[in-house]
Amino acid sequence: MKTFILPILVLILSCRNAQSPDADALQGKSDETAGAVVTFVYGKVQVNRKGMEWNAKVGDQIRVDDLILTKSGSIDLQTYRGEVIRIKEASQVSFTALPGKKSEMNTLHVVYGNLLIKGAKLKNKEELKITSPTMVAGVRGTTFAFELVKDGVPKVKVYEGAVAMAFRTPFRTIKDNSLADTEAWKELVKSLDETEIILEAGENSKVSPKLNELVFIINQKVSEKLLSQSDIEAFQMKPEEISKESFTQTPQEKAEIKTLVQLEDQKIEKALSASDSTDPTLAEAINLEHDTKRNAAFQEIASEAKEQDLDKESEIQTYYSILESIHTTKGEVFTGAIIAQLGDTLIVHTTKGVREMKADEIEYIEYKNFRLKAKAKKK
Repeated sequence: MKTFILPILVLILSCRNAQSPDADALQGKSDETAGAVVTFVYGKVQVNRKGMEWNAKVGDQIRVDDLILTKSGSIDLQTYRGEVIRIKEASQVSFTALPGKKSEMNTLHVVYGNLLIKGAKLKNKEELKITSPTMVAGVRGTTFAFELVKDGVPKVKVYEGAVAMAFRTPFRTIKDNSLADTEAWKELVKSLDETEIILEAGENSKVSPKLNELVFIINQKVSEKLLSQSDIEAFQMKPEEISKESFTQTPQEKAEIKTLVQLEDQKIEKALSASDSTDPTLAEAINLEHDTKRNAAFQEIASEAKEQDLDKESEIQTYYSILESIHTTKGEVFTGAIIAQLGDTLIVHTTKGVREMKADEIEYIEYKNFRLKAKAKKK
């Protein structure tokens, strides 16, 4: 299945009037094909399903309500209909809905963490949503990043396509709310509805930490039925507290997107329909195709880097906005910039050319911009 990028085609209504999370989950649970498959994993990544926990491996099925917890590891998943999702290190993500033959929703809830997502071409009623405790992003055929540090503010960064982003407000689903008919309540709902912004390619979101915290508190009080008239009347929001700004995509970001490879949909469907996800032949087939496409992506990244014809430290630093000294276990030192890393493989642009390196070849990296020394990151 090919990935299609649909410019400015946005699922706006998903942010405002989408189905409830329970409806999303119910849809996925009634469809045995609804799910995602682990296509790549690096380091230790844990999957929790109804209290049962295991270390993720290639070929594993991910189902509705599964919780994924990465620490120093990372994991790539591909859904039934072709979305490719990278959950990076230090993330906690659950799936409240997953697409299948009969289910249209794909909803990821990010407790905290960092995701890179490449969407697939969706039909009219199909949806992809990313939620956090305070925000919801509605997406169609888009490549974007979603980042939420613990106790921080959600950030969406769009590389291709567009994303509709708004505060997550469960107010309309609260039936026994004695405040719902008050003018203050209606004004609160209206104010939060009007915060929706459309992020297009080359734009990222900006949200006031103070406003984000206030929405979190309001949502919590609503769920606990503790919201008072004084809470509502005290709510104040300025238009500039949720906005967007332009950014320039870095060569490293472009390279990472290339490493987010998509496998044949037949292989994913077969893995999801298998009664035994531990079948080694399935995992071998997924590994083989992923290795082939990953290596092709690395070759493309290296080729494009070579075309820049950079062989001086100043040129490399200007182009990549960083300069690093990479010290190998053999005592060699290469000065340049790490362009891309997936698993234990790195593509490095050095003053001596572009080269592929393994993480275990590196003793430490000196970040010459800041004069810091640290072991090579293992994603």
